[in-house]
Amino acid sequence: MNRDILQVIRVMLRDCQLDEKEWDYLLPVVQPNLNQTPAVSLANKSPMELFTALNPTTPLDVVVVGMNKDLCELKWQHKDIQKNLDDLRTSLQAMHKEVLNHRRARRRNPQKTSTPAT
Repeated sequence: MNRDILQVIRVMLRDCQLDEKEWDYLLPVVQPNLNQTPAVSLANKSPMELFTALNPTTPLDVVVVGMNKDLCELKWQHKDIQKNLDDLRTSLQAMHKEVLNHRRARRRNPQKTSTPAT
């Protein structure tokens, strides 16, 4: 994976005509891409989805989707917050269990590789 990251950064440096010492300018582009891209090894889920239970987004989602959203004030009561946290915890545990089961299945059948869902 590190080799792939280096290759992407090298190509982007060349395409953006940046000096090699300016590689860190590209991290805000590369890091979200890695965190928000589904991986076969994670049961076709992204790291962001597994750690936060949120659907992956892109900068374009913020620009396009965010333009039509209105701001609103949420008035949650303590019991609502606790219920939502419990629901989130349950959802995260289910996703982690799914990934673990997927990895175990891949270890049992190493020659059988799955492809990402489209």
